[in-house]
Amino acid sequence: MKIQGVIFMVLFLCVTVQPAFAESPGSLISAGNSAWRNGNYDSALKSYNKASVDVPESPLVNYNKGTAFYMKGEYQKAADLFAEAARKAKDLIFEARCQFNMGNSRFRESQRQADSDLQKSMKALQTSIGHFQKALRLDPKLKEAAQNLEVARLTLKNIMDQIKKQQEKAKQQQKQQQSAGKNKEPSKKQQTKKEQQKQSEKSGKQKQPHKKGERGQQNQQSQQHAQKEKADGKEQKSQEKQASLQSKANVKNILNEEQENKERRQVKAHGGYQPVEKDW
Repeated sequence: MKIQGVIFMVLFLCVTVQPAFAESPGSLISAGNSAWRNGNYDSALKSYNKASVDVPESPLVNYNKGTAFYMKGEYQKAADLFAEAARKAKDLIFEARCQFNMGNSRFRESQRQADSDLQKSMKALQTSIGHFQKALRLDPKLKEAAQNLEVARLTLKNIMDQIKKQQEKAKQQQKQQQSAGKNKEPSKKQQTKKEQQKQSEKSGKQKQPHKKGERGQQNQQSQQHAQKEKADGKEQKSQEKQASLQSKANVKNILNEEQENKERRQVKAHGGYQPVEKDW
């Protein structure tokens, strides 16, 4: 996103800590500033480092070292040096410029992370916005901080929209995968069921001749059993008939014997009888 009037260049301070003498901290800082303007940032850092030996607590040396690292693209080192300068600052205007440059350093870090990790890019932007806001509180006239704050907010909104789209896309892909998994499960179950049916049919066909033999044997046994029952029924009827005839014969014999006994008793009652010869 390109917006006119954006100030992401660090605010460089061409100041010395004391009058410049040969190899004095002032002369070393001046040499470093000259190298910085010519784009020789490594040479500028050498001069600043030499100056910091004599004035280790100077916020100006840390500040200008931070600007050199920023121009080299080493934004983390630059932000650390600006933070150190802000802690040692003796006036609000200088501290506001330290906060402004820290905001720029974090913004550049966010741009680097945008292609690989949107979450880290978003966090760096949020930090950047905080620094711009603090710079404006310290120096409300620092218009560059106001401009960069607006750009950082718009960029943050864009990053958050991208993150939301990624999350929605990830959810949609997850649903599609789950749906595809569910569709595959019934297919596997159906295939397994079909295979079981085929195996069952094959097994049934193989067992079918054996079943026919069993049925024939069962039918034969049933017929034999029926014939046996029929024969047993006839024999039983015959036995019952014979028993009935025998019973009738026994009854008749009993009656005849009773009749004979009766006649004998009558004969005895009349004194007996004499046999008569036939006269014819």
